[in-house]
Amino acid sequence: MSPEPTALLHRRDKHKKIEPYIKISFGQMADTKGLSEYICGNEKGGGFLIDDLKLPAYSNLPFEFSALGDDLDLAILYEEAHGNRQIRDYCAQMLTRFKSLEERPEYAFLRHNALSGGTALSQDKFLADLLGLEAEGDGWIKKNQIVIVDMNAVEDEVVELVASVLARMTLRLLRKADPRNRFPIHLLLEEAHRYISEKTSRYAIDAGKIYERIAKEGRKYGLFVLVASQRPSELSKTVLSQCSNFVIHRIQNPDDLSQIRQMTPFISDAVLK
Repeated sequence: MSPEPTALLHRRDKHKKIEPYIKISFGQMADTKGLSEYICGNEKGGGFLIDDLKLPAYSNLPFEFSALGDDLDLAILYEEAHGNRQIRDYCAQMLTRFKSLEERPEYAFLRHNALSGGTALSQDKFLADLLGLEAEGDGWIKKNQIVIVDMNAVEDEVVELVASVLARMTLRLLRKADPRNRFPIHLLLEEAHRYISEKTSRYAIDAGKIYERIAKEGRKYGLFVLVASQRPSELSKTVLSQCSNFVIHRIQNPDDLSQIRQMTPFISDAVLK
């Protein structure tokens, strides 16, 4: 985040007397007024130097998303000034993805504006709203029995990432619940082939792993899963192997039929036909 203008003025007054004696070399480039202003800022603000910076422990603190692009550019310029001519090519894919996060409307929820004056929702309050819970004393009670998270119009890469994060947060909350199974939760995952795929995702490599853990361990914490999909052959075999009941209707694809045959060994060929 950029420093406040008052902090910038205070810093300049403090260093005004010794500034003529300070020389900065940026790689092979001699210091120029423009470069110093770009790094340190000027009377109008800006700059990348923050006095008394303290790195906070990770606690979901918001930061200014718009400053991230400038910080990436400065880091790449720093590497190029020190002779790393390939750094921009190495980072091209990362910069392209950042531009998509910065411009596409479906990623607006990531672009937090810390200067807007809004307050970020606490993690406990967010989870309570998400799971239909209400605080009662030191614990939680069920306020709503059914909560629908509608991501029908969202791109697949966003659905996969957001759904896996919500599932991970839910499992973490139930693991900490005391006593265990105090408020059981049943996840109904519609169109599951979008985010519980057998193949590694090209958007978020480990996103679907949380569902495999939930399928294997979730029941002892009170977290259950119902998976609905038109293409069972595309779903994670680990998740399917943990399912106790199957509702099968109008499956015609040979790959899907073969998958059903493998995951339900007690089914007969006559029933399959």
